[in-house]
Amino acid sequence: MFGKKIFITLAVIMGLAMSAPKAQAKQDILFGGASIVGVYYQVALQISNIMNRHQGSDYNYIGRPTGGSVF
Repeated sequence: MFGKKIFITLAVIMGLAMSAPKAQAKQDILFGGASIVGVYYQVALQISNIMNRHQGSDYNYIGRPTGGSVF
């Protein structure tokens, strides 16, 4: 009787472990957009927002401020 309960418990745990979705790590893609007060930073933010809204869940698009042309 005790062995049967352990077997059923282990079977339930194994079933739950197999049915859990796999963790998916997103890959970050950065858009450099000059300084925060500039227009290019706002463009980078809007592009990243549009891409995040309309693309799949494999990537995470991020608009980042940069020091001019240095990234």
